[in-house]
Amino acid sequence: MASGPSDTGARPVFPRSAVILLMLGGATLAAFGLAAVSGIFTPAFLAFVLTLCVHPVSRWLQAHGIPRGIATGGSIAAVFILLAGFAGALIAALAQFLALLPQFAPQIAAAGASISQQPGGGPGHRPHPAHPDGGGRFPDTGAAEPSEGPPPGTGCRAGGLCLLGLTKRSITRGTSYTTSVGT
Repeated sequence: MASGPSDTGARPVFPRSAVILLMLGGATLAAFGLAAVSGIFTPAFLAFVLTLCVHPVSRWLQAHGIPRGIATGGSIAAVFILLAGFAGALIAALAQFLALLPQFAPQIAAAGASISQQPGGGPGHRPHPAHPDGGGRFPDTGAAEPSEGPPPGTGCRAGGLCLLGLTKRSITRGTSYTTSVGT
């Protein structure tokens, strides 16, 4: 009989839930890190992808007896041809879009007018039944509607609840948000 470690009773070093949480945390940190260096990462990643795309051209040229330097130059030329093709496709799509744009001018003007006529001034505004005139205020309390959102410049994202913005607005307007947001 050979004596050795048995794997029937072996336990992992970390529990599975801890490993999953660490992996999610690492993925989150990686995503934030990539967002922070996106100005450098995006062009470098595009260069990497284009290099992978044209690498077979260099190998094929070298396999057919063309010197390595000329094959590398051919790969660089292929990258520029790909970039020119992408730019040409983008320009063609933009030209088609601009050609279609006059057909939709009435709809665009109507959408702009409806947005500017809304009491809250934005597409997410929901009128409250208490003020049919669209004044943007509750007649009983004078408090602003909760759908108006935080004022610009408070660092709040659209659609989110920012207590700093609500506090700043209530201080500047002298209103209370206890009726609209809750205590």
